Amino acid sequence: MTLLSFVARFALRHWSAYASAGAMLVVIAVLTVFIPRRVGHIIDGLVGGRLAGAALWQELAILLAMAATIYFLRVGWRLQLFSAAFRLGAHLCESEQLPTRLAARWSDLVHARPDMI
Repeated sequence: MTLLSFVARFALRHWSAYASAGAMLVVIAVLTVFIPRRVGHIIDGLVGGRLAGAALWQELAILLAMAATIYFLRVGWRLQLFSAAFRLGAHLCESEQLPTRLAARWSDLVHARPDMI
């Protein structure tokens, strides 16, 4: 079995990790596009005198919620993607697809951090 086919089979087995990481990236991209639009809406409301008091605080809360959502989704997609990569490395070592010296180093890492798998 070639390395490419091994990685392809692994990706198919763990498709949910890759799909959820991709979905998180899409949501991050959409929210990143809407933040400047939201800020523009807030500024227009302030200049026009239509936004004051509770409505202003509500808009600011929505903006902060969007920022927090982006932050946590960025953390989430990185955890999903890099934990899948770590599992791939562990499977490569177990299947003897990596050169011996590299596999020994990876094996030491896996045994040092079993909670990462």
